[in-house]
Amino acid sequence: MRTKILIIDDTSGIREDLAKYFRCYQFDVSTAGTASDGESAIEMGRPDVVLLDISLTPGGREGLEICRKIKSDNERRQILVVLMTRVPQVDGDAAIEFGADSFIRSSPLELAVVLAQIRLVIKARDTAYELARRKAEEDLCANIVHDLVNAAAPPLFLVEKMGAGDVGYAQRKIGDANAKIPMIQHFMQVLVSRSFGRITVGDVDVWWVIEESARICVLLCERHKIRLVIENRVKVRCNVTGDMNEIIACVVELITNAVQELEVARTEEGFEGEPCVEVFLSAGSDGFVILGVGDNGRGVPASVGGKLFDEEFTTRPKMVEKRNGLWLVRRRLAAFGGSIGFRTRNPRGTVFEIRFRQAEGRKGDNSRKL
Repeated sequence: MRTKILIIDDTSGIREDLAKYFRCYQFDVSTAGTASDGESAIEMGRPDVVLLDISLTPGGREGLEICRKIKSDNERRQILVVLMTRVPQVDGDAAIEFGADSFIRSSPLELAVVLAQIRLVIKARDTAYELARRKAEEDLCANIVHDLVNAAAPPLFLVEKMGAGDVGYAQRKIGDANAKIPMIQHFMQVLVSRSFGRITVGDVDVWWVIEESARICVLLCERHKIRLVIENRVKVRCNVTGDMNEIIACVVELITNAVQELEVARTEEGFEGEPCVEVFLSAGSDGFVILGVGDNGRGVPASVGGKLFDEEFTTRPKMVEKRNGLWLVRRRLAAFGGSIGFRTRNPRGTVFEIRFRQAEGRKGDNSRKL
């Protein structure tokens, strides 16, 4: 898939020269001449790279503000921003402070220099993704070991509980262990793919991801008497390059978190209806595939919404081992070019949304219901 680049410059001649030059090197190019047009193009087109003039009006600094908005938005911060200027007096440190990935000062503008800088930031991003992917693999394997140990642990203490006459406790623990078996089997498949080969794909049927994730979690939901609902059973494909077991593990983590949240929410006063986890799929008009996992629990308090994906943040009690679930999910998805966000449901609950770019030439086909 070609890299999408948006050029925002108030000088039409420079926009046209840059666009023509980049198209020769197989970039998918779009342009804008004002700050407002540029922001609209970013929202609608979701470019991979924004090449942005700092001054879009005489003496202005609109480019810095656009850069700040991109880098402060969790949904768009992965867009690469290269700020440029033809004014020698402009301080390049300001561009970096506003979050730009690179800064170019060139007068007159040298097209080859701009191209080289764009390629450099793309390579740096790809290298960072690869390092993040490798670190995510290490963390995932550590979590696999944790789950395997927990799965093997029940027999060691159930004998003692049974001997003490606490049969009910033993039965509950046996049920929990049985519910974990499909998850452990899946993680073992991941370990095998680590050792003997990777499932690497570029054009993926996202519905298959949902089916595999639901199959892994169905016993867990049944065990806790929580309904698992699959919505919008349509075929849609997205572009992903990586181990699909990683993506499935992310969805499984979100479903598991929803089950844990509902276990607490159902005991609180005011909870009404049946506890339910919903998994849905949609193809957005912006060219992205959205895979959502929602619940009808308590929702995310405003006090923790801004730090939900932080590495050190957890809602688990201190005596429970912290596994950095959402932070790890976010990093794992970013390694494959995806992203994750959340929103509050009405009247109650939370929806986590995973976004991947839709495969070119593929649209959701509502006539192919499963």
